[in-house]
Amino acid sequence: MDNEELKAENARLKAEVERLTERLGGVRLIVTEEMYDELNTKYLEQQHELQNIALTARQILDEKIDLKEQVERLTKAVMHSPAAQLKLKELEGKTTFDEINPKEGKGQP
Repeated sequence: MDNEELKAENARLKAEVERLTERLGGVRLIVTEEMYDELNTKYLEQQHELQNIALTARQILDEKIDLKEQVERLTKAVMHSPAAQLKLKELEGKTTFDEINPKEGKGQP
């Protein structure tokens, strides 16, 4: 950029600052180094808190996956146990709730 272009850009930027200042009613926002440091500290604390939440959520998800896999393994083990096979054979052909779970002691008060 040559000198004339720099002057034109500077004038444009000054006009933009004035326009924005008018829109704010003459209020100018001044951020001191102390304010910046405080905001940055809060930001870093929130970021750390979010990372902890994400880690906790990941751990819960991993535990849920582990429990699901354990339930699947136990279910397969039970279904292949001799007692389960015997019960399945006993229930074979039964299709209604009453056939599967006959009421005991019918006719007793």
